[in-house]
Amino acid sequence: MDLSTLPSFYALAVFVFCFRPLVRRAGQYTDVWFFGWAFLLIHYAVLLVPQKTGFAQVMWELLAVWSTELCALCFLWAASNGRPSRFNRIFVLELGVPVLLQSGLSFLWPGEVVLRSAAALLFLLPGIHLLMRRKYRTTPFEVLASVFALLGLVLVVFRAIDSYLVVGIVLGMIFVSAAYFTFVRAATVTLGVVLMIVGLVLWGITCPLQSIGVLDPMSILPRGLMELPRYVLAAGMILSFLDEYVTRQERLALHDPLTGLPNRRLFEERMDEAIAESARTGTPVACLVIDVDKFKYINDTFGHPVGDGLLQALAKRLSWNLGPRDMLARTGGDEFTAVIVEAADEYHVRFIAGAMMAAGCVPVSIKQHSIDVHISIGIALSPQDADGSNELHKAADDAMYRAKRHGGGVIAFAGEELPQIHMAPALHL
Repeated sequence: MDLSTLPSFYALAVFVFCFRPLVRRAGQYTDVWFFGWAFLLIHYAVLLVPQKTGFAQVMWELLAVWSTELCALCFLWAASNGRPSRFNRIFVLELGVPVLLQSGLSFLWPGEVVLRSAAALLFLLPGIHLLMRRKYRTTPFEVLASVFALLGLVLVVFRAIDSYLVVGIVLGMIFVSAAYFTFVRAATVTLGVVLMIVGLVLWGITCPLQSIGVLDPMSILPRGLMELPRYVLAAGMILSFLDEYVTRQERLALHDPLTGLPNRRLFEERMDEAIAESARTGTPVACLVIDVDKFKYINDTFGHPVGDGLLQALAKRLSWNLGPRDMLARTGGDEFTAVIVEAADEYHVRFIAGAMMAAGCVPVSIKQHSIDVHISIGIALSPQDADGSNELHKAADDAMYRAKRHGGGVIAFAGEELPQIHMAPALHL
């Protein structure tokens, strides 16, 4: 029994217990991180079991190593959380088989060099799989497949390397590979991501050192220093998950969950900014209110799933003709609102609105139903129609209702008595 691991066991048990509620809120793949920590907890639990003798002791030591390797493989799987996810699982499985075989042979039959060489050749399998499945060939997977294929060849050529050292090197490479995936998959490099990368790299470096310590106990680093990477990784993971959770909650608060477009709150903020910028620069700002004609009839006839699909399709189509500084939002059930901040003049706005009308009125095929779509657009310009954001929005809204009163499928400008006719082209997707 190694009582020196008792503080680490208790600290990790508390962390895993507190980590579970965070996992439920942190999003996809966090369950796999949790399973990795659970395997590490098993590792410490095995070390606390009183020492046995003979074959039983060898099996307990192997179980401790296997639990650490499964922890590393879980971290690698979770870190490689890009698409395609099914290939991620296959890739980790193809690496896991030779990893677990190497450690099993090293503990059970350390003198069987031929078997260890045969197991090392299995590290070529991920690379062979990538060559056969070209659609899965992405740079991160190609890099790791090449590195582990080279490792397998080195282990075959240099058979005399101590088996315990081989286990430590392979285990360390998995942790470093997880750090590499964490870096390349990170959307933004935050403090949490940096700490995760540092923790995984340091953990990977300590694995060969621990193997050397098995051969020469005087050369091993102090236990506290060897445990440090785990605490760094845990701190980085908590910060990263909290950042992800807060970002997702902020997005949910400011975006429409059905279409992913900004909601009314975010649109009003953008409109206020655009009006303030217009007052400084003198550049006109256009507000467009877009409404789907007879949307209630579509919902009642084809069902709400079809109506939702129609709104999602329109959200994409209406965005095609907007610039990078413009914004399209869903501000009502079947109402979209756009702000154009770089409108050169009224003719420019008419051109954009006409393009949006043409894109939005093309029939849509949803759930084997062909839906004939018509939209009405109301437009107001600042400063000629209104100076404030609320007044500008109301002027565009009034123009849109005037367009609907003329039968829909038309564009109406604020201040114009008769809307311009822009009926949808008779095109089918």
